[in-house]
Amino acid sequence: MSIEVKTTRNSASNNGIKMLIIGGSGVGKTSLLKSTGRTIMISAEGGDLTLNDADVDSIRVKNLAELKEAYVYINENKDKYDTGGIDSITEIGELIVAELKKMPEYSEMKDGMKLWMKFSEIMLSIAKSFRDIEGMNIVILALPESVKNGFEEKIMPMIPAKKVQAKLGSLYDEVFLLRINDDGNREFVCQPTADFEAKDRSDKLEPVEPCPKDVGLADIFKKIQG
Repeated sequence: MSIEVKTTRNSASNNGIKMLIIGGSGVGKTSLLKSTGRTIMISAEGGDLTLNDADVDSIRVKNLAELKEAYVYINENKDKYDTGGIDSITEIGELIVAELKKMPEYSEMKDGMKLWMKFSEIMLSIAKSFRDIEGMNIVILALPESVKNGFEEKIMPMIPAKKVQAKLGSLYDEVFLLRINDDGNREFVCQPTADFEAKDRSDKLEPVEPCPKDVGLADIFKKIQG
């Protein structure tokens, strides 16, 4: 048996930072990709106009087959880029649901459970596949959804399946909420709060980090990579 032993030192620089960012419409999620070095974006939302003044490569996808082609392209050309982004995983999920509902085996209402099981399988496979691309940063963008669980209410990524919604954050090293604070400035929530399960496995970030429009993720990457 052949095994490969790797050091964990400088893994953020060598393997790349794997990140999930949740934020509402208009908060500036897409514009974060202006500050992530040589970047290629998979766009399911058509938000390219936000990046009109930036040199970001973009692949527009409208179905699962095109998403698979985009994944293969990025994986085969990862040496050309510092960062790959998905804008957004929320829209990707909706595309997949619409596609599955057109298939005879999932179109019947009585097979609803079968549809959501297949959807969860596909979505988790997508999330893991992009996370496991080595040598580049991966930034997954998602819209937020307020989810009630008993007396608690949590902000979760907006994904049309509870299993995927609950699992998605655990797949990435960094999970942030992008929001506008009371002073009107953007900021990242990087540590858990009462209503959001943020995460910073690098342990190098403050609970709340500023996100100036002209900097975006650049400072965050520098801190994580040390």
